[in-house]
Amino acid sequence: MPPLTKREQRIALRGWIKWTLPLAIVFSVLFFDVRLNAHKLRDDYEIRDLRQQKTALDSELQALHVQEAGLQEFGRLDKMAIELGLKEPKPHQIVVIRGPAQASSPRHAAPFALAAAEAQQEIAPNAPVRPSPAQEGLE
Repeated sequence: MPPLTKREQRIALRGWIKWTLPLAIVFSVLFFDVRLNAHKLRDDYEIRDLRQQKTALDSELQALHVQEAGLQEFGRLDKMAIELGLKEPKPHQIVVIRGPAQASSPRHAAPFALAAAEAQQEIAPNAPVRPSPAQEGLE
């Protein structure tokens, strides 16, 4: 093939230049489409990972709720006391200490007075039960 003259080179270059802009537009559209799809795919993977993490945290939270319910069970302390070899206290071993606010409040004093009367009955079963000042105020 003989070498091209300067004029033929210019004509060939002008023919190629007119196709440069349409080809650049097509390639840039394809490039941005591929880039957007890659970002979408990456975001989908992140969403999947976050959903798996949420599922794991939900199951851990459920297990913690079950554990909390087990710890709030009323008979749990009684079972633990028996396992540790503890015994129930005798009524005369319980001493109720009242602060100034509790001594003046008849609403709170009634259960303590009842417990004191039951303790007195167990200590001396034949002794007469005297109502406490708090019980007299309630009646």
